[in-house]
Amino acid sequence: MLPTKLRSGTPVGCSRCPGFVCPFVALALLALAISSARLTAAATGGKVSKYLYAWAGAADPSLARDSLFVFSVRPNDEDFGKLLHVIETPYNGLEPHHCRPSVDGRWLACSCMLAVFSGLPSILFFSLANPAKPVLLNNVSLPVHSAVADEFVATPDGGFLVTMMGNTSGWAPGRVARYDSDLNLLGEYPRDLRVLESAPGFNPHGIGADFKRETMLTVDYLEPASSLVGNTLTFRNTARLWNLTDMSITRTYVLPKTQHSKGAMDAVAIGDTGGYYFTGGNGYLYYLNATRGKKATPKIVFDVKTRQTVSCILQPFRGGTRLLMAIFSLDRVFLLDTTMPRKPKVLDVYKFPKGAGGHVVRVSKDESLVAVGTYFVDEGAIGQIRYPGDCTVRFLRLDPLGSRFLRGRWPYSRGPVINFTELLPGKGGFRTHGVAFL
Repeated sequence: MLPTKLRSGTPVGCSRCPGFVCPFVALALLALAISSARLTAAATGGKVSKYLYAWAGAADPSLARDSLFVFSVRPNDEDFGKLLHVIETPYNGLEPHHCRPSVDGRWLACSCMLAVFSGLPSILFFSLANPAKPVLLNNVSLPVHSAVADEFVATPDGGFLVTMMGNTSGWAPGRVARYDSDLNLLGEYPRDLRVLESAPGFNPHGIGADFKRETMLTVDYLEPASSLVGNTLTFRNTARLWNLTDMSITRTYVLPKTQHSKGAMDAVAIGDTGGYYFTGGNGYLYYLNATRGKKATPKIVFDVKTRQTVSCILQPFRGGTRLLMAIFSLDRVFLLDTTMPRKPKVLDVYKFPKGAGGHVVRVSKDESLVAVGTYFVDEGAIGQIRYPGDCTVRFLRLDPLGSRFLRGRWPYSRGPVINFTELLPGKGGFRTHGVAFL
């Protein structure tokens, strides 16, 4: 059915057809809708997401274990949002962090931020042979020189790149670990630590990779062990450009002192443009054109106008022409047009209730749905960082052009918010951090 009114309530018409649907306008709207649908299908290969994984820690270890939750997110299905399975791990105190599926859908990789301080594994892998009911794997080799896993990049061969924020005690230097498609650990990098002498605080957190040009960007956030009670909290302000062919660091960028704040948190490749975005924990979004070689220099291209942006996670989509930017301390998700990477434009801003937060943000395969985890981290009695948010996963809808968030009536019987504090009565609630579509 064609719309008869614009959102403002103004009739769709022209000077010859006042107050009615003009045939010319109607045809234009129809053509736009068809074009939008074709663009989305072309960009996503016509695929849709069927499952959402939520990686969560038990709020009360006496009642539950750290667990992986599986939800149905099939489009136009009345069971949308239904909890299908809960896969308990044998552990508590992992502080579940990010998670990501492999490109071929065989594996799900999950990071565990505080595990090293309890002698637990920093990375867990699940088999997705049955994607509705993943199986925890117990025979995958873990890094031997590094711990405190944070973020993953799924490699084209079906493996993963993993940022390991610290050494085996949670201090510097960390590493980047690489796994192949059979989850064999290929190595921990850089192998030659002399490259770190000019900027020794190597604690990689955010990571983006351009496999077409064989480059990678990591950003250092904080020294994990420094966050424990009794230590001086130490943030980093460093970005490092890599050559993926030999897993070597080729350039190190130290942000000017005037731009220092609470650490550089996330980095993403901008489609196949050769450029990267990264966040500085200071309200700035930086752009780096890696194709410029030695002339490549980070530039501030967007500013949210506040220097207290605790936690900022990025999600590019539509071939790098759109970017989601979730800022925990502002309870907001920004939608940016990044068609011109040096000049991103705000298209829309979604505001959550005050105190909700908003951290990990992901987009479904067909790019119609956004999932946002609102929990950041709460180290409890052992640490200094406590940003719990409201422990939910919130769904947002996007229009076909990826130009705005769709508001109004939610189309499914289950609401757009999954509250993990009351999801499983009697289990004491969960704190979900990582979310991932498959």
